[in-house]
Amino acid sequence: MAASSEPNAASFFQHSHQISVVNSTFNMVAGNMDVAHYRDHERGTRRSSVLSRLFSKISEVIPWSTERSPVVNRCTQRIVSRNNIKLLDQLSSERQYRIHSAKYKQRLVLVKVFQGTQAKKNFKEEKKQNQRLLHPSLLKMIGVSPFTTESPFIVYNFAPARGSVESRLASVLEKDLSDILLLGCKIVSELAIGLDYLSSEGARAGSSSKKSIEIFITDDDVLKIAPDFGSLLIEDGGRHDGSNIDPLWGLFNDLCIKTFKQATCILYPDVRNREVSSTITEVSSAPDPDPATDVLGDTESLTSGVSSNLHFKELEGSPSPRRELLWRESSGGSQSVHAVAEHYREFWEHLNLTVGQSYHSYTMPRKRAARPLRTVVHRCQGYRKEEIMLTSDVSENAIVSHFIPSLYERCPVCKEIVEEEEFRCACGGNDDGITPTIKCSTCGIRQHSSCVHVMIKQVRVTAPTSSSNLNLLFMCSFCIRSPNPRNPNEDASEGTRIHSFNPEVESEEGCTPAEDQEHAPITTNDVTAEREHLIRHLMRIRDLRRNFLEQYNKGHQVEQSAQLPTSESSAAAWLRPSVLLPFTAMEQFREFEARRKLQPLRPANATHLHPPDTATHVSPSS
Repeated sequence: MAASSEPNAASFFQHSHQISVVNSTFNMVAGNMDVAHYRDHERGTRRSSVLSRLFSKISEVIPWSTERSPVVNRCTQRIVSRNNIKLLDQLSSERQYRIHSAKYKQRLVLVKVFQGTQAKKNFKEEKKQNQRLLHPSLLKMIGVSPFTTESPFIVYNFAPARGSVESRLASVLEKDLSDILLLGCKIVSELAIGLDYLSSEGARAGSSSKKSIEIFITDDDVLKIAPDFGSLLIEDGGRHDGSNIDPLWGLFNDLCIKTFKQATCILYPDVRNREVSSTITEVSSAPDPDPATDVLGDTESLTSGVSSNLHFKELEGSPSPRRELLWRESSGGSQSVHAVAEHYREFWEHLNLTVGQSYHSYTMPRKRAARPLRTVVHRCQGYRKEEIMLTSDVSENAIVSHFIPSLYERCPVCKEIVEEEEFRCACGGNDDGITPTIKCSTCGIRQHSSCVHVMIKQVRVTAPTSSSNLNLLFMCSFCIRSPNPRNPNEDASEGTRIHSFNPEVESEEGCTPAEDQEHAPITTNDVTAEREHLIRHLMRIRDLRRNFLEQYNKGHQVEQSAQLPTSESSAAAWLRPSVLLPFTAMEQFREFEARRKLQPLRPANATHLHPPDTATHVSPSS
């Protein structure tokens, strides 16, 4: 073979013997042996596949690095032996692949393992597309397994320390509204940006579009997507500009719906068992008529500036509403992922700039949910749910407030699952489907909360997350008047004797009347037949109290026929029924002297005091 004309030219055949070359061409790029191309014009055979398999075998024994050469690194990847990878948690699993967190060279990475009959084919296609595509929203491939491995895999430079996107979203649903909007809009924006890039490179959704994309999030809340090129179709020529509908439009909406719903299910598992409205037309734009419950107010649009409503912030002491994050495809507007990416990017930047300012500068319009077609009797006082509804059209984003729970939803007020229940109120009226209701602790029948008397028990309930709390259990008038509370209709017409509730006898063990729990005051509003009877009963008690106090102050012996207590502590208990106003002994005396000439029925704003620990409650005989 003739020597090279250049004295310093490198030779391919140093220290070689007995080599025969016929009409062949050799290329060498930066010393990379894997791209050496051998072509024999005379015989018409290609030897590159043979050399590729040969170098793959060698790389398993001697894994050389190509990181020094950017040109070579773009064409090839580091060969990673399975012995150097330690798989950790399984993050996702589909029919054709599994995704694990793993440890490689003392750092956390992401490993995608291909499985099934098409494992090597899908591995080859994904390796090819990862070498071709370059975008910050895509995971960066840093290594691949040898092609001859039975279970080929790809190593990505990503450490999933925060977990899934859904768990990250669920963690902010219990936080401030601004945190939910910031993260939700950022996820929508970056997902749309990544899919828009794939669409520009010719990506098309396949038959199983929902499983074509895996989504991850970094510690800095940066979204990363990992396409499954085995199910995601790639066409040559890029995006077809003649079409009005983006080829990945359906995939984008499916991913947003899936991500938001799974995040809500993590925090509220009952979402899986109930139906969620699928269109934004099922809400009413009418403002909330009750300013006491209108936490966010009737706000204006996002771009209209500061809202004039002063009730925007949540009221002090009011429980935070249950918040759910939803995605809806807008009925109008452009069906372009590119347009959504631009609009939500601007929206997120506006939110991020005004995060330290008042809510009014970036709030969304608020709507009240329409009344459900199916009447739900379970309506606890103080219930509120907010659906943060993001749509493909930013101008249609809204916060929808619900004041009536859905069936099979866990009520945040009473902590019970909402089911079909019976309604029967002492007022005799029908259920209007709006007024809050309360459930009888004995018969389970619900009635209007506004028609409830004062027959409320104090029951100590030990919660798993706190030491203890006091819940109020209501007993309806039917169960009070009936000897058989489970069947109140049998004795509803017999007698109207009211049984006073003795907390020392009827409450659970460990609950004394000295607990700091105020009873509901008696009011003169909405007086019904049952309430009139209660008033007559209280007037009789007032007369007995006055008679006893006069005899007690004069030092006279109390008549045994009245069955009144003689000790001062028990007398304090006798001076008022246990279901009414809790006073101490001396306070009871002063209160009676000050109000001796007043009406027997106390107003709703009466001052409530606390009973003594040693008081013994005795019910008067009828």
